[in-house]
Amino acid sequence: MLFDAHCHLDFAAFDADRGAVFARAHEAGVRRFMIPGTTRTRWPAVSALAARDDVVIGLGLHPYFIDDHRDEDLDALEEALAKPGEVVPSASAVSMPASKRRCHASGSCSRPSCSWPSSIGYRW
Repeated sequence: MLFDAHCHLDFAAFDADRGAVFARAHEAGVRRFMIPGTTRTRWPAVSALAARDDVVIGLGLHPYFIDDHRDEDLDALEEALAKPGEVVPSASAVSMPASKRRCHASGSCSRPSCSWPSSIGYRW
């Protein structure tokens, strides 16, 4: 059994044929998929895929989209993870607050604390 441990099948590029993508992956032997959230605005699309039996989701703030994140997104993430049911919290370094982003972006900061850990949630 294969497990795709990191795929963004929630992205709009898959809207037209998402079901076919899953079907082709199943034909190739992939049985489970981990779909991580990248930005707060993507969480609803990621959460909708949690209804599938073959999907594990993660809610988080991906560093690639760091310019899109706001400090209040971290509060929203904590709130989302506190809701009972589908999402179980787990630790991972996923983003950093704006104050540390500015420090890190300046290039003058080499402190490990700039790798600010937050929470990411998984539905198993």
